[in-house]
Amino acid sequence: MDNIVNMFGSSAITTEFPQGYGDADFEVLTAIPYYTAVLNDGSDIEIAQNKKKVYFRTDNGLELGTHGQRYKPVHHKDMIDSTRSILKRSSLNLEGLEETITVGEDGAVCFVRHLLQSILLQLHVVILVSLHFLQSTLIILKWLTGNQLVSDSLLA
Repeated sequence: MDNIVNMFGSSAITTEFPQGYGDADFEVLTAIPYYTAVLNDGSDIEIAQNKKKVYFRTDNGLELGTHGQRYKPVHHKDMIDSTRSILKRSSLNLEGLEETITVGEDGAVCFVRHLLQSILLQLHVVILVSLHFLQSTLIILKWLTGNQLVSDSLLA
């Protein structure tokens, strides 16, 4: 994916970037599906469904799906390469990047998870500061509510 423009002026990656495709490391081929019909005289005839395509894995032959002729699949490897290319050209700090690739439904769907340690650390700090602020706010509200209740009971 060399057509992605670096808009943020980020420098080259200093960490090792993930390689390989994990569970999604397989090729996909297509075939025209056929079905067998039994005629009235008991003989069989094979009929091609020319308006359909069957997609299947080349490593184990499992069917991934049947779609119409105009369906354009996005191959897992292309999607993973595009995502990696976008990350490389982003302004994100990729130190400690972890990538997990899994597939579901016998390979018909692909899940890619990128864990950015530097952002995770920043989020922890923001959450801790927010919780501290929330705790302080609740104490102030409790104090105000408590004083208000005391004032109401003294007036009665």
